[in-house]
Amino acid sequence: MMFMRTTMFAALVISFGACKGEKAAASPEVIKLCEDNYAHGELSGDKWTPAKGDKTKFMAFCTEQKPEVIKCSSMTVEPDDKECEKVVGIHAADHEGFATRIKFTQMRLGE
Repeated sequence: MMFMRTTMFAALVISFGACKGEKAAASPEVIKLCEDNYAHGELSGDKWTPAKGDKTKFMAFCTEQKPEVIKCSSMTVEPDDKECEKVVGIHAADHEGFATRIKFTQMRLGE
């Protein structure tokens, strides 16, 4: 009986280990948000130009983020947007959103 439990536990651990390396594909909504975020890298007059950073790296990072963080990290969102302040603002309950917004900015600039 003990051998059977040990074997089952080992199989469970191995199966979790095998799944750990797999990532779920980003939803079309997240991909669209990331594309828009990258496309709005800099505003010159009334025209947006794409970000200067590596788009492949940007997309890989972006598609791993929460949709609300991606949306609120966009250059098209006003700095005083009350809803986004709760998500990516310096005083947000989850400081990860603020750090992610800074990372987005750095990646758009190519840093």
